[in-house]
Amino acid sequence: MAVITYVIVVPTGDDVTLFQNWCRETTSGDFLGLIAAATVGPSDTAEIFSNQNTLIEARKNGVNKKVITIGHQLISSIPSLVNSPFVIILALPQHVTEIMQLSFPDYMLKIVATTKDIKGALNLTCAADHYSPLVFDHAIYKLMKGMPSIDSSRHSFPKLRVRSNKVADCSFHGAGCTVANELVLFSLGFKASKSTYIVPTDINNYYNAIADGAESILRATADYSEHSKEAVLYAPSISGVLYNTSSHFWNQILRDIKRPAHKDFIKNGLIKNPDYSGYSSPGGTGPEDHPYNDPMTATIVRERQRELKVTNYSIALLASHEAIPAIRLPNSVNLHAAQLKDIEATQLRSDAKSRQQLQVKFKALSNQLADAFGARIKHLVATKLNSLKICSDAPLEWVFLDKLPLMISHEVSKIPMTPGNMLLQLASSGGELNVPFESLKDILVIRSFGSDDKIGKMLELGIKAFPIEKGTKVTFVDVTTVSEVISALNDFSGAAVVFDCHGNHDGPTGSGWLEVGSEKLVSWDLHNQARVPPIVMLSACSTSAIGGSHASVANGFVRSGALSVIGTFLPVNAAISAAFVSRIIFRIDSFLSILKKSGVGIVTWRAFISSFLRMSYATDVLMYFLNNNPSFTKDDYVRIHIEVNLRINSFDQEWYGYLVGEVAQKIECSSDEVIFMIRNETPLVETMLYCQIGRPELVNIIL
Repeated sequence: MAVITYVIVVPTGDDVTLFQNWCRETTSGDFLGLIAAATVGPSDTAEIFSNQNTLIEARKNGVNKKVITIGHQLISSIPSLVNSPFVIILALPQHVTEIMQLSFPDYMLKIVATTKDIKGALNLTCAADHYSPLVFDHAIYKLMKGMPSIDSSRHSFPKLRVRSNKVADCSFHGAGCTVANELVLFSLGFKASKSTYIVPTDINNYYNAIADGAESILRATADYSEHSKEAVLYAPSISGVLYNTSSHFWNQILRDIKRPAHKDFIKNGLIKNPDYSGYSSPGGTGPEDHPYNDPMTATIVRERQRELKVTNYSIALLASHEAIPAIRLPNSVNLHAAQLKDIEATQLRSDAKSRQQLQVKFKALSNQLADAFGARIKHLVATKLNSLKICSDAPLEWVFLDKLPLMISHEVSKIPMTPGNMLLQLASSGGELNVPFESLKDILVIRSFGSDDKIGKMLELGIKAFPIEKGTKVTFVDVTTVSEVISALNDFSGAAVVFDCHGNHDGPTGSGWLEVGSEKLVSWDLHNQARVPPIVMLSACSTSAIGGSHASVANGFVRSGALSVIGTFLPVNAAISAAFVSRIIFRIDSFLSILKKSGVGIVTWRAFISSFLRMSYATDVLMYFLNNNPSFTKDDYVRIHIEVNLRINSFDQEWYGYLVGEVAQKIECSSDEVIFMIRNETPLVETMLYCQIGRPELVNIIL
């Protein structure tokens, strides 16, 4: 058995799409075929001899697909990027000749696949069924038989697998909101069931179609999975500034469109449509009012349709890595820019009244986001899943589907939806990264504050307040220029860096930045300039700002090489932020050492941070009752907090029920009343200002 590495060669350039900033060539049908082939193809060479049951068992128990995307300008680096003995390179026809000229090590077997008939390459369009997991089987088999180390006269290969006759137990629709699940089912060897049209007049038809596909995948893998139940939760969006249909940009376009029905369709059917699809324009119902009958309207609509297709295929690729379902949310989750801006402005105020207003505004937003899930998807996510890869520009982590926000109830990571090529890059991150525990215990803090800044030493004091006794080393480097930041990063070989400074952003049309002396550090500019460690923690305000653009500080660090970035949705309190990061460092030093002594060999960074966030959330909730209820004493706080932490660290799923029950007993009310108080009086606590961007589930801490 040999692991297969897929390399997708992505066209790059300045010609990008309007809404989501995809390189235009990536939205072509040919490129979608490349993504589909990588989605359904085998993860390793053993799969070409496996039956469907063996395939599913392997996928759900650790055999994850390894896919790398590279820009076409980096084709020459492919041999050095691949460390597995078998590589399948997928490229558009114009890049095949250069790939064919590459020299690979003798031990490495390669297949080049494209969408035209080119000598030496596999033509995907000639495959009998390019949505079949068998699409590469014969080419792989032929290469294996021809290996110099194998004497075909003495070595007998098993028979190639045949396509399973098992039909998926859900309807197929071929719709944008269901295609990801359909491709995952294809990758597991299922054939398409009957095809039915989703009637767009009722949003519940979409909810049901999506849930049917997701539940079909969960049923198919239920007998084999020993791991958590996970899904991709996603909401395609566009650049935030384009949601303002009254902007100068849209006014310039719309004034050249004559029919009111066409203008209405762009504004309310395409940009601000809260549902999945389908829209009846009140501006006109005649054939001439159809959006395709106006050249400019048709161009805009087709642009967005192509973007959505490549987005949905990218999500399918992400979901297929671990054979998990993909759950698409309606467009309404992206239509809260005014509320997000208002919440951000309220957080910046420091008066007592603003604290109450913040909670009211947050609760309204969280409830509206939850309503967008619909009853069936809400039940599915809340009761059948415990981990989520969130692909969204909206703060879906804040949604309460039951008693807790998603970022606490589930183990969560987040991939930004824009820009498009970055989504594809993260959806196809090539394999896991093993980080030795000792490397993680070497932590760099890059700090930048003025000499008279009162918060300048808070993080240093916070770290000193915790007993760091297991060998963790924290090095502070003070910087005043961006060039000094780059030097500090390039001189550092550890796995984790903390940025301790001020942060802000320039609104929905600008970038996020960190304040370094008198300069602004835009993290996107670090790409190819600095070694960015796999783990970045940002002790700074608004580094994944809900009121900013997709060009946030956190996203920029991911683009520049990080696999996990802990960012901030809003401005944060400096002292509390210092305590938050200090506790993470203390947990690295103490808890990971305990796990190592107990015989645990590996833990993902996402799991590590998720359990920490639960502990931090418990602290916030207990502090609320300590500060607001005389019946709840400091002794109660300490006793309950210690026990809750023990339960969280023991992976007890009932830790929150214990916390609520103990608080209820002390303040003499029911558990339901305690939950009601939390949800209505303090739904947004300090822990919820943080988020985990990137692919932290790919970072394995080797203990």
